[in-house]
Amino acid sequence: MRMTVSLCVIMVELTNNLKLLPLIMLVLLISKVVFEFLCLLLG
Repeated sequence: MRMTVSLCVIMVELTNNLKLLPLIMLVLLISKVVFEFLCLLLG
């Protein structure tokens, strides 16, 4: 979870646009859930 938050903060700082924060958080959350599902499925 910490890495997800760190990635979100880094992306917001790079874009310098706070309006993108909810979208970035949503994309990172979805990608994390998909990754964990695939790890369970294939592992």
